[in-house]
Amino acid sequence: GTCVRDYIHVEDLAQAHLRALERLMDGAPSAQYNLGNGAGFTVLEVLGAVARATGRSVPRTMEARRPGDPASLVASSEKARRELGWSAAKADLDEIVRDAWRWMQAHPD
Repeated sequence: GTCVRDYIHVEDLAQAHLRALERLMDGAPSAQYNLGNGAGFTVLEVLGAVARATGRSVPRTMEARRPGDPASLVASSEKARRELGWSAAKADLDEIVRDAWRWMQAHPD
């Protein structure tokens, strides 16, 4: 019953940017790309991954969907695959959240 969104690992995001920069440096025109792993996760799945990574439960309240908020938004990265040779290498939600948590712990400020 919670919305579905497409999350990618920050390292995958950085890799896509590097590939786009290389493409520009090779003389290709500027372009826009959707970046995602092609699979969505519900907000509750994300909260579960956060709880597993941190060992803490996440307080939450259930609310009605906001007006105009789509139930599901999942990216098609086909253009990025085709033009950049890019696809998300780290699509596991637990890994994405765990790595973000480790970074936050190492950089508390």
